[in-house]
Amino acid sequence: MAKFVAAIAGSTPKTPHGAQPGAGHSGSDHAGGDDAMPAGVDAAEERALYLTPGGIYTEADIKANGSVTAGEKFKGKMAKHDMKPKAGDKICPITMTKANPKFTWIIGGKTYEFCCPPCIDEYVLLAKTSPKEVLDPSEYVKK
Repeated sequence: MAKFVAAIAGSTPKTPHGAQPGAGHSGSDHAGGDDAMPAGVDAAEERALYLTPGGIYTEADIKANGSVTAGEKFKGKMAKHDMKPKAGDKICPITMTKANPKFTWIIGGKTYEFCCPPCIDEYVLLAKTSPKEVLDPSEYVKK
């Protein structure tokens, strides 16, 4: 498995998800800065992030998402990033790359689409800590 992860990490683009500098993941995430995978959070932190309401992320959202973490829900699913969304495509709220309809999460009673599970982590955290920065899902469409 480690060889598989290393092979993928070595073959990814040098800009994280093709995002603009400063948008979405930090420069050290994915293949951006030092070619290392992000450290991630431990299981207890992940469960606290997803299974504790806060901001606009509610108990109803937690239940609607199956009372699981994104890591649990999407285990074994591989993200494929489309760096060049076309006008009208839904885009990931974190990276602004094309959203993948496999990776959805309910926040504030609304369904959002993401490019990959780590972006769901970031957006749930944003919804809990800076809810005024969370836009309606209809805003995440390439113009």
